[in-house]
Amino acid sequence: MEHKILFLPAFDRTDPDPKKNYGVGDLGIKFLVIGNKGIVEFDLSTNWYFDYVMDRRVEWIKDLVQQKKENFLIKHVLCPKPMDLCYYSSVKVFEDDCYFENGLHFLENKSLVYYGYKYMDEKENMVAHDVAYWRLIKQGEDALWQYLEEYYYEVFGQ
Repeated sequence: MEHKILFLPAFDRTDPDPKKNYGVGDLGIKFLVIGNKGIVEFDLSTNWYFDYVMDRRVEWIKDLVQQKKENFLIKHVLCPKPMDLCYYSSVKVFEDDCYFENGLHFLENKSLVYYGYKYMDEKENMVAHDVAYWRLIKQGEDALWQYLEEYYYEVFGQ
């Protein structure tokens, strides 16, 4: 199986026209396990934005601190965090798989038109992507790849 890491650049697509305002995004990191039957993706949000966006976020955080908001909120706007653990396939794997017409845009693969989650329950999926995150943090890249390959086999079989 192939392992690939993609870095998706931060963006600012704000616009005064609400119909054209797509907001800002941080630098994203995607860890991909690519096999014959599909792709497994672990998506990590870095919270790394353009400087001027970070300046606005710092002001927002100062307001949160003054309002004595929970540290949870502050941590989630400053620290990297797991966002997603999913798979992509050219055929439907599970009944609840979603279809997207243009395929996997970030790899320019038009044949991978289905995506889904092994754990359709939101809490179970959050646990799964948290496991991936903590494997990376505590044990490093090799442990993350091992976990993602196990997830691949759970979804697609051998």
